Amino acid sequence: MELSPTVNTLIDVGMWTCFALLGLALLGLVGFAIMQIVDNPQRSLTALIGVVGLVAIFFLAYVLSSSTDLSPIVYEKTGTPESWGRWVGAGLFTTYFLFGATVLSLVAVEVMRPFKK
Repeated sequence: MELSPTVNTLIDVGMWTCFALLGLALLGLVGFAIMQIVDNPQRSLTALIGVVGLVAIFFLAYVLSSSTDLSPIVYEKTGTPESWGRWVGAGLFTTYFLFGATVLSLVAVEVMRPFKK
């Protein structure tokens, strides 16, 4: 179904407005985060350690992943470059690791709860 030029223009304007608002939100997010770090660096240290830990987990997942999980035919059919396979693998490994860590922490909390009373 072909859309009229007016509808296409309205869709384009809406998309660009959404992108601009997203950019402003990200700019505000980064700005307020930097302000918080400057105002109270001691409390922000734990958050920075968490971010560094997540980056380290993703880096480890990227190193462990390979781009040979799928055949080149799949990449050709979907129009996806083969170099993206490693990024997808890293994202999957990171997701698996974080899910496993979450489940283990929930189990550990439930096991330790009776001993704290």
